[in-house]
Amino acid sequence: KLKEPKKLKDADSKYRVDLSDIPFVTIDGHDAKDFDDAVYVKKIRQGYELKVAIADVSAYMLGQEELFKQSAEQAFSSYLPGKAFPMLPKKLTEEVCSLNPGETKAAFVTSMVLDNNLDVIECELERAIIKSHKRLTYDTALEEEALLLSPARELARKLRKRRQKDGAFFFSHGQF
Repeated sequence: KLKEPKKLKDADSKYRVDLSDIPFVTIDGHDAKDFDDAVYVKKIRQGYELKVAIADVSAYMLGQEELFKQSAEQAFSSYLPGKAFPMLPKKLTEEVCSLNPGETKAAFVTSMVLDNNLDVIECELERAIIKSHKRLTYDTALEEEALLLSPARELARKLRKRRQKDGAFFFSHGQF
């Protein structure tokens, strides 16, 4: 049984870089209940600054040895149409660790600088504190006209074009 997960305390924060002012957004399906990743993209002179944040569940699980054991045995979450089998309890994935907008959460963040040829010229992984600034769905992300997503769309188009050039396959609904 899940003990009440601990809140992120100031003591935990001193080992993390504070990135809570960076306008991360989550992008998930409209019916998603847990938001475990967030992204930030900015156009810079050299190319692009890209940050990808993944919720750091471990920050909230100290003293949860049985839960660690159970999640290690299951190894991953499973998703079927209309059904989810999370690796961790809902309270943890949908509330405590979820990167809900406006809430300060622990995360692992990969920060990259890509040049204009899309080559990674800098890369860093760090423990961080982030705050998602907005929750988007796949549909609203496509419609979103905010300056925030313009660089992300541009980078995504360029990466897709590069992957196609390199021989990647892309599938659309109902087609191979």
